[in-house]
Amino acid sequence: MTQETKICQNCKQNFVIEPEDFAFYNRIQVPPPTFCPQCRMQQKLASYNERALFRLKCQAPGHSEDIISRYSPETNHVVYDQNYWWSDKWDPMDYGREYDFSKPFFAQFRELSLSVPVANVRNINSVNCEFCTWASNSKNCYLVSGAYFSEDCMYSDTPALSRNCIDTSISIFCETMYECYSCTRCFKLLFSEYCIDCLDSSFLSDCRNCSDCFGCVGLRNKQYHIFNKPYKKKEYEAEILKINLGNYEVLQEIRAKYEKFKESIPRKYMFEKNTVNCTGNDLDNAKNCKFSFEVRDGAENCKYLLVCGRRIKDSYDMFAGGEKCELAYSSIAFSSQNIAFADGARECIDSEYISSCRSCRHVFGCVSLDNKEYCILNKQYTKEEYGKLLPKIKKHMNETPYVDKVGKVYRYGEFFPPEFSYCAYNNSLAQDYFPLTKEQALTQGFLWRDGNAKQYQNAINPETLSNDIKDIGKNLLSDKVVICTHKGECAHQCKGAFKITPRELGFYRRLNVPLPRLCSDCRHFGRIAGKKKYQLWERGCMCEGKKSKNPISYVEYTNQTKHFHNESPCPNQFNTSYSSEDREIIYCSECYQSEIQ
Repeated sequence: MTQETKICQNCKQNFVIEPEDFAFYNRIQVPPPTFCPQCRMQQKLASYNERALFRLKCQAPGHSEDIISRYSPETNHVVYDQNYWWSDKWDPMDYGREYDFSKPFFAQFRELSLSVPVANVRNINSVNCEFCTWASNSKNCYLVSGAYFSEDCMYSDTPALSRNCIDTSISIFCETMYECYSCTRCFKLLFSEYCIDCLDSSFLSDCRNCSDCFGCVGLRNKQYHIFNKPYKKKEYEAEILKINLGNYEVLQEIRAKYEKFKESIPRKYMFEKNTVNCTGNDLDNAKNCKFSFEVRDGAENCKYLLVCGRRIKDSYDMFAGGEKCELAYSSIAFSSQNIAFADGARECIDSEYISSCRSCRHVFGCVSLDNKEYCILNKQYTKEEYGKLLPKIKKHMNETPYVDKVGKVYRYGEFFPPEFSYCAYNNSLAQDYFPLTKEQALTQGFLWRDGNAKQYQNAINPETLSNDIKDIGKNLLSDKVVICTHKGECAHQCKGAFKITPRELGFYRRLNVPLPRLCSDCRHFGRIAGKKKYQLWERGCMCEGKKSKNPISYVEYTNQTKHFHNESPCPNQFNTSYSSEDREIIYCSECYQSEIQ
């Protein structure tokens, strides 16, 4: 097939479907999408609550105790405590129903999903992780999402095979990390981003195999550097002793200096390691992956991935997918093959439009099934009955589509409408990657939840906290809350106030960092402020020969070596997640490799 340009139903912008895309859609026998890649990903993220927790009553038979839940109090779902939900005391097949050809499929699926009980949180084989929205094989984690074989982590998202991480995002094989983003195999690293194999350092960006460094950008295999300047060991140690990161005011001054310094050092147009023929950003060990972001540990022949990896192959439009997924499309899924339109699936095969299903084969439009075959809307069929009914349902989905409250049309081949989400847009992960105001979200058909104002007794004003961590008494914060500096007036889902636990205080003391002045949600949004959007722009290298050119910040970088294009402007073009409005100096691979130290 030839390339086609279509208009997205949601944003009304043009998007292109390439011949390779048509080949994939034909292979898995689905029609091409009617939403652009960004809006398709936005729909999936809008159904994923990463951080917001609520207190509800357990609705399991004979239960009424309070439980912590990722579902808000106004939800229409039936919420069970996860221990009861995982038990054999109830059967999701009891909620099965006949397919009704007088109503759209999505309306019927919505009715089923509201009747089948859901687990308050998604924790699998985890211990002491009750306050985590999602954790797998983890222990002693608190207010963490996406924990995978991790331990003793707090206020973090996607710590995998990591320990003792606080306020981190995407830490892989890491230990003792604070305020870091997208780091791999690092130890005792503070206020850093995009680092690999680094230790005992602070304020690093895009560094690899570095130790005992401070305020550095783009270094390789270095030790005892401060703001990219080399020191002897004793000189370095003497200079570091002069910097008291445990003092809040000093920390803010250092942070400002570091951010300004980062603007003066060229960045590679894409952060990657061990990739072949890939586009996107933040990729490690990937091959033939296009328009993909935050991919780790093996991905091949994929497109439109976000936070995926672990040997995912031949898949499109996936979020939080991996563990040998293959031929997966428009889903949140693990260890599944030939699966499409799944909102939470593990070890499923040949299934479509499912939610929270496990070890299922040949199921369609089902919720919370485990080890089932040939089911539609949680009703059991024979293999022959299933084979005859399924084509009729898909035809009906096209002839009688679902139309949402803002007029978007959903036929077979589209993900679930956003108005079906169990969480509000501002409580979902979509707000991280595609931030919207309340008015914008409602206009696009998403849900919104206004926060409830709270009054706190004996609350501590952040301005009254001691600047230095050494001046904080052990019992000063017992049974008290600290008012967030934003006081609920920002766009960051601000909690308004927060507590500092004894374990957390001990962590700050050991690392000599001051107490935070912001709640965990505001800290999260501050940490990911520099995260690149799920979007690519075509740009040219900013190397002008001897120097760089940056029309945004007016910062110039003088090249340290001679480049392949000599003194002429670099001719290389590329697709990058850095827009023309960003302040960074962006170089192509060749120019960047010439300059990194």
